[in-house]
Amino acid sequence: MASHDTRLRVGARRPGTGEVRAGDEQPRPSATYELAVGEHSARLVFDLGDRATTTRRGDVGDPDGARLLRRFGERREDDIVGSGYVNDDPACFPYDHPDQRALIDALRTVDQGVPGRQWLRTAPSDPARVTTRVVPKDEFARATAVDPAPIDPDANPDARRVGAFQRVYGWIAFGNGTYWWTEELPRHSFFSRSQDFSASF
Repeated sequence: MASHDTRLRVGARRPGTGEVRAGDEQPRPSATYELAVGEHSARLVFDLGDRATTTRRGDVGDPDGARLLRRFGERREDDIVGSGYVNDDPACFPYDHPDQRALIDALRTVDQGVPGRQWLRTAPSDPARVTTRVVPKDEFARATAVDPAPIDPDANPDARRVGAFQRVYGWIAFGNGTYWWTEELPRHSFFSRSQDFSASF
């Protein structure tokens, strides 16, 4: 790898090395980003702070992500999957956060310039839902398991977080902060085995 090559290995993290443009405002740096390139997909994550993301150019409403992936050596883009969730239907987990709303708005309204679709996580009752995908049980368990079962932070608050997702992110769970509700449908949190998506472009 040449010294000027900025590709990252899977899972590597690099401090922000440039500016995330925000239209005609002053550019603001991304504190960190993470790029993971696998055999069939790539994940690019920016840390833009909490409750500060908008659909202004350069936050999430701009196809610069695709250009950045090319800079890191990824030559082919296809679909984009936005990891946001906003829902006001009380039948499923109700949630609204300005950063996640900005991501969803950007992917619904701004063509990111990839040949595939721009997928958005949504609730099962959303009229814009076009597909449902289900995470295989064994993979979901490896990510979300607690010991002893069941996954019920209210009735089983002393369970140990053993799934990879629970170990890393369980401390920020809503409610008592012991671990995340995870279940078949998004009833108690947005982490469900069955996941619904709408799509744009």
